[in-house]
Amino acid sequence: MVFARANLFRRANLRQTNCNADNNNLKRMEEKKNPDHCIVGVGASAGGMEAVHELFDNMPAGTGCSFVVVQHLSPNHKSLMSELLAKHTLMQVFEATEGMTVRPNCIYVIPSKDFITIKNGKLYLVAKVSNHQPNHAIDIFFESLATYKKKNAIGVILSGTGTDGTKGIQAIKKNGGLVIVQDPVTAAFDGMPNSAIENGSPDLVLPPEMIAEELLEYSKETSLLKNFHKFDQKEEVLLRDLLQYLKQITGTDFNFYKRPTLLRRLAKRMGELSINTIGSYKKYLEDNPEEAKILVSEFLINVTKFFRDKDAFDTLRTRVIPMIFSEKKKGDSVKVWSMACSSGEEAYTLAILFYDYISSKKLDVTIKIFATDIDVKSLDIASKGIYPESISKDVPNRFLQQYFIRESNFYRIAPIIRKMVVFANHDILKDPPFSKLDLICCRNMLIYLTTALQNKILQKFHFAMNMHSYLFLGTSENLSILSPVMEEVNRKWKIYRCISKSSIVDKNSFMSPFLDSKMYNYSMPVQKPKNISGSLSDIFKDVLVEERSIAGIFIDREFNVKQAVGGFKDFLQFPDGHFNFNLLKLVNADLAVALGVGVRKAIASNEKVVMKRVTVHRKKKEDEYVNIIIKPYMHHPDHPQPFLFVVLEKADALERLGQAKVRNTSYTLTSPDRVEELEKELRDTRENLQAVIEELESANEEMQSTNEEMISTNEELQSTNEELQSLNEELHTVSAEHQIKIKELLETNDDM
Repeated sequence: MVFARANLFRRANLRQTNCNADNNNLKRMEEKKNPDHCIVGVGASAGGMEAVHELFDNMPAGTGCSFVVVQHLSPNHKSLMSELLAKHTLMQVFEATEGMTVRPNCIYVIPSKDFITIKNGKLYLVAKVSNHQPNHAIDIFFESLATYKKKNAIGVILSGTGTDGTKGIQAIKKNGGLVIVQDPVTAAFDGMPNSAIENGSPDLVLPPEMIAEELLEYSKETSLLKNFHKFDQKEEVLLRDLLQYLKQITGTDFNFYKRPTLLRRLAKRMGELSINTIGSYKKYLEDNPEEAKILVSEFLINVTKFFRDKDAFDTLRTRVIPMIFSEKKKGDSVKVWSMACSSGEEAYTLAILFYDYISSKKLDVTIKIFATDIDVKSLDIASKGIYPESISKDVPNRFLQQYFIRESNFYRIAPIIRKMVVFANHDILKDPPFSKLDLICCRNMLIYLTTALQNKILQKFHFAMNMHSYLFLGTSENLSILSPVMEEVNRKWKIYRCISKSSIVDKNSFMSPFLDSKMYNYSMPVQKPKNISGSLSDIFKDVLVEERSIAGIFIDREFNVKQAVGGFKDFLQFPDGHFNFNLLKLVNADLAVALGVGVRKAIASNEKVVMKRVTVHRKKKEDEYVNIIIKPYMHHPDHPQPFLFVVLEKADALERLGQAKVRNTSYTLTSPDRVEELEKELRDTRENLQAVIEELESANEEMQSTNEEMISTNEELQSTNEELQSLNEELHTVSAEHQIKIKELLETNDDM
């Protein structure tokens, strides 16, 4: 019996030994198979354990990555971090030891008494020295990780105080790795996240529960992304051509989005199609037009919900909105711009807060909220105003009961709120901004754009704002160039107030940025200094724009303004009542008539139209004279999309003064000059009147045609209705016959 038991133990030990050997062989094979797996460094301070748990609660066990958690721990107490973390993951959790090999799908935590570094796949420890200096354990590990793993290094900064980790993520970025920072709003301590955002240029700013998904995408794309980092000049040109082609097809330019974000999402899409080169994908894109829409949806990041960051909207409700209305009188209007509104939750949140305030105070003020985005699908969702039951978690119960209508298993926005919001497709990169706004809300969009383009957009915001109006940015965004003209209302929620309208906007702010190489993340070829003769044309245009009141406006054949350059503010004025970029709605009524005639003439003849000294009547001011040049590009070989270029120039002041003097001294009823001018005005009036008549006739014909179609449709519906009534009568007859037969059958059965 004793020998049998001993043999049993020996066999068990042998099996265990063989099992351990198999496991070690499997691990070695796994490492050999995937030598370039990603290593994720997770940095947090002692108060960031909750964020660490939340990160790994959402992290699958089979990512293929290794995780090293570096936390600020007291050297005087034994750490229980590995035991606590093991409850939040299915991965194996180890406390790091000297020379320990790092394996995929495992988590390693820093010992409480040591610093930690990594080299050649192994962890090394350095004893801490108690000199009361700031703890830089995260920087030390991240810098060693960047040196070792290069492009396969990932740095994650979570909740914590101080600045530890900022230098480390700079090293990771420099070596081509990925940097993710916890959204400061979700952090118990926002010191480390804010420092990382301001000085480390993170690729992503996310709450902990969303980091896992991005890590999974990145780890899957790594091999393809490595090729992206090794682009030669030919591949770089192909990428630019791809983005330019995407712009031509969809109208959206992604050249100015931060390159790491674009590359990761492009790589994801290419991976789904099993395409390995930019050239092959570009050809696939050209052969499959629908792919352009899919790629755009990949690039666009739509993250929103009702009352996102409740405390931020409480600040708006209690401080900002009362201040806006304190400067309004009875009958005034309040204009709000919700930019990058996605599926509309934020715009409706603003509408609810504004309407709730004016209702409680019984104010007679009109509120209009412009909600814009470049994602047409998101705008369709927003326009319908229908949302799932899950919004009840985000919307306070009082607002849910008062401003939503429950229908089956979803909620619909109440009509009174829906009417306040105007949704429109609008691209801030190329479309003009609104004007005279009381509040601009643009949260967490700028972080995806290059710094130069952020400055351009902020300049547009400043132009669009009223004096003492408000700007509401995302928690990871900064004022940058607007700092001198804005005052801080709330630092945490990035709410600012305009205190100056001094010139921040330069003459190029509303020009298309598509040719501005400074906004690209990639390097452009260094241009040699131009000689004067070669630059004479550019110098001439610059001087002309600076010294004369002249503006150039690009429009399509439907009069929609696409771009504007020069002193366009002297001619264009956005209406208060509604969203509109139609040129004829943005200019003085006299100019509108002249432009309407001129543009139609230019389209019809495809030739340049020149109109001299068009009279513009001003209320309480002297009349002005404007020269108009309209150049059509309807069938130009270099421009596949037809457009027109309109030049507006105020007549020279000295010329007007000379005209006035001549008129005062020599004009009489029979003066030839006076007669000629009156005849010219009469001809212009007749042409304008004829154009209006033709438009009315055309509109009348269209209405008559529509009316005839409606009459015809009505007749068809009446005929269909009669057929249905006839069919209904037949069904009643058949039903009655069936009932009689059933009755007869029942009687027959009773007799039997």
